[in-house]
Amino acid sequence: MKIFVTGATGWIGSHLTPLLLENGHTILALARSDSSASPIPFLPHMLPGLIIDLALEDTDILAKAAADADAVVHLAYNNDFTQCAESALVDVAAINAMATALIGTNKPLVITSIIPISSLLSYPAASRFGSEKALSQYTSQSVRTCVIRLPLVVHGSGDFFGIVGDVVRSVRVNEVGAWAGDGENKWSTVEVKEVAELYRLVLESDTLEAGIVLDGLADQVPFRDIVTVISNRLEVPTKSIEEKKMVEYYQWPLGQVTGYAAEGNNELTKELTGWEVKGRGLLDDLQYSQTYFK
Repeated sequence: MKIFVTGATGWIGSHLTPLLLENGHTILALARSDSSASPIPFLPHMLPGLIIDLALEDTDILAKAAADADAVVHLAYNNDFTQCAESALVDVAAINAMATALIGTNKPLVITSIIPISSLLSYPAASRFGSEKALSQYTSQSVRTCVIRLPLVVHGSGDFFGIVGDVVRSVRVNEVGAWAGDGENKWSTVEVKEVAELYRLVLESDTLEAGIVLDGLADQVPFRDIVTVISNRLEVPTKSIEEKKMVEYYQWPLGQVTGYAAEGNNELTKELTGWEVKGRGLLDDLQYSQTYFK
């Protein structure tokens, strides 16, 4: 298939794109050329015309690229937490543009959302629900829509600037690892290569019905366990603190979510796609990898 991938050089995209190429697909990649964008070393044999340099706001070009592809996977998103409302609107507009171009084709359009954070229906969690709602209106218009909800933690080698890296830096600065109450609030997690495989399975499936929402998590880990392993690696003590002090300790926006649970269920995902979780879990990554402790 010719697959249009937005966010091809992002954290998940940089793992999904080579996986799709290895499995015989052609990639039409949306990639940024600004200073924050990654190079595309895994696409040396691709034609230059298959790499599009544009932003998500360029909806006309997004629509043309989607129409030219056999399938679309939408990974790109502006994760600047100071612009949550704006990012949500841009995402909805991008989804509408691509989905409209696919009406009547029965081609797959797979978008990315997040597993809900309990008791926290505010940005950035709620902002992704608008994207899911936007996509849902095309399910009855012969677009094979699918939502993959990502865990709070997508970990792996090179993930120093993700949410786990933020926790490590906070523990290092404060010289103590902290959790709220008993610390039993669980964070959903998945290794980045594992979730890239899930996207591949969804894109290649001939049996998934339109409108499916899948949780792409491998495990659910108590926040206390995460902090304990980090603290042991940094050789600092741990303690429980009041929930209201978590924001002060971990700072915004990390402190907004550290005391909450972000749990999902992957049983439907496994049943419908045949996805198998085989890789290393988050705690093992923290225990044995140098990624987060450079």
